[in-house]
Amino acid sequence: MENSTLHHGEIFKKILKDRGLTDIEISKILGISRQSVNELYKRGTIKRSRLLEICGLLKIDISNFGEVVDMPQTEIVLLKELVEIQREQIKLLKEKIAFLEGTK
Repeated sequence: MENSTLHHGEIFKKILKDRGLTDIEISKILGISRQSVNELYKRGTIKRSRLLEICGLLKIDISNFGEVVDMPQTEIVLLKELVEIQREQIKLLKEKIAFLEGTK
């Protein structure tokens, strides 16, 4: 994606629009209000830690945001570990849901 003239919020909004996600869906995924989602769209830059979190939750490639691509190797390793932890948590939640649905 060409992002030389777009700021983080605009890039974020375009990616999510391209995916067909609504602000309400995004707010539920991120655990924030719809108003907070709109505030993210308006930001010129999003703090690196928040951007990493958003990208992880919404499965967005961090390289879409340009300057954060050159992360130190330790951050990349930690991010990969975080993604793996989140995948395991999702797996456990799905198993719990399946169990609970089976006990109805």
